Amino acid sequence: MKTSLTTLILDAIEFELDSNEYCNGLDNSNWQDWNDKEKFQWCYNLWYSNLGQDDIENWLRGLAIAIPYWNDEIENLGHNSETYWTDCACEIVNQAGLEHVQFKRIQHPELWREPLGKTYTRPVTMEGTFIPNFHD
Repeated sequence: MKTSLTTLILDAIEFELDSNEYCNGLDNSNWQDWNDKEKFQWCYNLWYSNLGQDDIENWLRGLAIAIPYWNDEIENLGHNSETYWTDCACEIVNQAGLEHVQFKRIQHPELWREPLGKTYTRPVTMEGTFIPNFHD
């Protein structure tokens, strides 16, 4: 049975918040009252405040939060071990929200770097996209 990335990452975030050991100066008081989006935003902020990593994927590979990391465990949870770290990084960015990512860029431009790396290209879908028809 596949465990969603949202659940895996959220469990890891809550573990970090509960242990209160690794907050990098971020306020995590009353985190039990936060909604899931706020928890993902805290995780994004945690990466953002850590200047040692260029992107979230590499930050996660350094076991910054307690997500599964053995290939066998990743595959047993129903995920592709080849894309797992990128998938987790994308999930954090997606759950934190583009508006939050853009806000952090404006709030602290001196810390800005691409959260998904310079070479990452977002998948493009045509669903819901307006394509003008110039033949009418």
